[in-house]
Amino acid sequence: MKPLFSLPFTLLAAATALHPASAVPEGGGTSVQQLRSSVPTGNDTRILQMTARPIEDVILKANTVWDLSDNWKEEEYCASYILYGDTLLSETVDGNRRWYNIGRDTVTLVREESLLQRCIPDPPLPTNAIYTGKPPVSTERLDYFASGQENRDFLLSRNGGYSSIPAIPGLLVLAPGDTIEAVMTVEEIIFEEHVAPEHTDNAANPAGTQVFRRYRWFPGQMSSMPVAIQTEETLTRGEDTETVRYAHVIDPSETDTVVYRKRDLPEADNIEKTLREITVGYSGGEITISSRESYATDININIASESGMTFFSGSGTLSSSTPVTVPCASFHPGRYIVAVTCGAHIEKRVVTVR
Repeated sequence: MKPLFSLPFTLLAAATALHPASAVPEGGGTSVQQLRSSVPTGNDTRILQMTARPIEDVILKANTVWDLSDNWKEEEYCASYILYGDTLLSETVDGNRRWYNIGRDTVTLVREESLLQRCIPDPPLPTNAIYTGKPPVSTERLDYFASGQENRDFLLSRNGGYSSIPAIPGLLVLAPGDTIEAVMTVEEIIFEEHVAPEHTDNAANPAGTQVFRRYRWFPGQMSSMPVAIQTEETLTRGEDTETVRYAHVIDPSETDTVVYRKRDLPEADNIEKTLREITVGYSGGEITISSRESYATDININIASESGMTFFSGSGTLSSSTPVTVPCASFHPGRYIVAVTCGAHIEKRVVTVR
């Protein structure tokens, strides 16, 4: 989903001191066709061409199962990664580009760029956002100051804080039955932005406090390019706060080339069979989850509206003799998505509450 408001986060070439300018493609907004034509200039590339329903509340704990399996193709808003010489990584998401310098000991955020804005953090910011297997840098919030240009005629400056969380191991669900070992990093910038015409000191008051947060999932094997990302952008004006979330994942058909599929959970075949045979129904103010398989399986249950709002989250033990019931008298009439998970396995059903 396209953001409701535009934050100018797109990093462009790491300054010429970090990499020859001729190796860095110019321009801000980049179409899918342009991204693909740029592939030969980099050593390696990856396109996350699937749009996914974002996770409303991303859990920051080890051994979590993150579910981005509700995805569809929407190439106009894809995400793209290009690695130049193993030292410079570009990340382009919905026309915005960010650049990271992968040093011997530390990864740094060096530049941000969109079609209308260019902004350079000063100094470059050490970050855990890109997974390289190197020792993590501090997770403490760093001072964030950046300056640049907007629409060629205006100068901009940002002041705030920058922080990043190093790799958290877990499992990522890319599609039903397609779960991979992954690690997740988190990057966050909180700032106010001032814009002023060139040759004047009269800067406009900031529109409000902006928060940019991006979650990135990397395959368990060594790779500096993610297989899935989720972005959250928040703008606070006075007492009003607006947040948008959007996510991109690699086409599940391509995962065999980049990741190892997780298939070694204990008794995985029995668990998968139990979940595959589930049925979900509604009667008398209750949602009932049942299965034809006799194998008892501990499950987690999440029930959400079609708009993504969670109405119930809990757990239970499911088998043919022990169905699981969820009281739903407080639910509004309508259709709900029931997600049943056990380890890396997930099944979803739609139920209508009357």
